[in-house]
This record gives sequence, structure tokens and C-alpha cells, in this order.
Amino acid sequence: MNLLDLYNARIADANSLNEVSQVHIVFANSLTPTEIVFLHGNLFAGSKHKAPKLSPLCRFTLPQLQEAGRLWIDQHRAMLAEIGKPRIELYRRYELHDAVVLFSADRKTPRRNLVISLTGANQRLMMPISGYLQNFDGKTTDILYVRDSSRQGYRGGIPKLAGDMVEIGPALTKLVDLKPYQRTVTVGVSAGGIPGLVMALRLGLDATLVCGGSSPERGQFDETGGAKLTDRLREWREASLHTRVVVGYGAQDEKDESAAAEIAQCVAGAEVERIALDGVEVKHNFIYKLSVAGLLPAFMSDRLGLADEDRAGG
Repeated sequence: MNLLDLYNARIADANSLNEVSQVHIVFANSLTPTEIVFLHGNLFAGSKHKAPKLSPLCRFTLPQLQEAGRLWIDQHRAMLAEIGKPRIELYRRYELHDAVVLFSADRKTPRRNLVISLTGANQRLMMPISGYLQNFDGKTTDILYVRDSSRQGYRGGIPKLAGDMVEIGPALTKLVDLKPYQRTVTVGVSAGGIPGLVMALRLGLDATLVCGGSSPERGQFDETGGAKLTDRLREWREASLHTRVVVGYGAQDEKDESAAAEIAQCVAGAEVERIALDGVEVKHNFIYKLSVAGLLPAFMSDRLGLADEDRAGG
């Protein structure tokens, strides 16, 4: 099924404009930058897109749907433009598991970097996936998108992949061979922050970026009647001192600031970074604010030490 037909099939089940909005949100969370560009040029273009057949129960008209759809795709196209890059990144989607997707421009030729990216509770990376991908270099970097399909904040691991949070990393290595990559790192946002940190330390990865992560003091990952996460983080850090750990928080988010400090207390050498922008309130979703400002590509490359073609000698 092509992308336009898939859009029509999703919309056919919507009975209200609110449900249309929900369809748009879910649909956008799987689209690559090139798919956004394609839809922007073809969605509701009379000669290219046959209008969807609406449900007999729907409470909106086709012109209202077209208006909502055009606003939605215009916003996503504008989001890509705000990043300020001269080209659209040519990522393709490869579903490895119900909760794991590899985005790569050329899966046959492994990129220099693999960025394992763990979502928050809403299964987003603080922005639609197309915007997140556009902030990386598809010529050098693959993105492994990981979500908790149970929406339990990884407390029970990931259904049909890992039985607890600690085992997510080892389970992913059975889906993706890490050896061809020169540099493998994690990015964990919100509820994915602690799991991303644990994965990087347990697997001895090169770096990890925790974005608005929760405090390890909360106890949600403590073993019942056993070790506390804070103690285990100290042990894992001792075994992985080479892993660069960056813990970021928005300048106007006191809760995330406290959590970042508590993470740093458990992880020796962790770099705590306050993210501030002139004239802009920066709270929990700070990487989105950096993206809108056109600053996220350089931020990610620097904090994660991503190897580009020049530095890798390619």
C-alpha cells in the first residue's frame, strides 16, 4: 500500500476532527523526512491524491478534512525547514520488532554511528520522528528507535523483547549487530533517560545523552527486596568509565534539574548541562527547542562525539 492510500485508510476510521488529529499524530510518528516531503507535495493535490472515502458516521466534511490535513502536513514540513539543513536526510524505515525500528539511508552499508534512541512515555523523542531524523546525518548515522509498547515507562522491560529494563540492551544486540559501527551511543528522553543510561553503561557504549530523565532515587527500577538502582548505577559506572555521560535539562525545569543532579551523584564524571536559549522558555522537551532553533544537529554531534566522514577519514 502506498503512502497516500495508507493515509486514506487511516482517515476512513475517523468520525470526528479530534479523531482526525489523533490519526495525524500517530501517523506522523512513523514518517521519515522524505515521506513528509512527499506528502507535502501530494496530499490533497487533486491530480495526485484521490480523496479518502469518509465514514458514514463522520461529523466533518471533506473540505474540513482537507483544511486539517493541509495544516498538519504544512507544520511538519516547516519543522524540517526550521532545522536549517540544505538537504533532506534520506532515511528508510526497517521494522525489526513491534517496538524497535532501524532508520538507515543504506542498510547494506553500515553507517559510522548508531544512535539508539529510547522514547518517553508518549513514544516520541520529544518531537515527531521525521524531525528527529532530520537532525542527524544520514550518510554517517543510523538511528535505532526504541519504545515501550506497554507504555509503562520500561518498568517491565519491553513486551516480547526483554522482561525488565536492565535486559533491554542485551536484547537489542540480538536484533542489531553493533560491531560494524565505529561509534554506538544512546539517547534517552524523559522516561527513556534512565534505560538509555543503563544500556550505555551495561554494554560499554561510547556515550549516552539523558534528556529530561527521571531521578534514579524514585525507586521505580529498584529490585524488589534487592539492590537499588542508585547502587547498581555506581557499579556499572565502575565497569564502564570510558562511556561519556551527558545529562541535560531545560533551564526552566526545576524538576528535571533536580533529577539531573541525582543522576550525576550516582554516575562519576557525568556532565550535567543546563540548556538555555535567549528569550525562550526551555523546559522538559529541550531537544525540540534546540531543533527549532537550528542548534540540535551540532549539539548531538558534539555531545555524542559522532564520527563524520572527515573525522573518520572517509
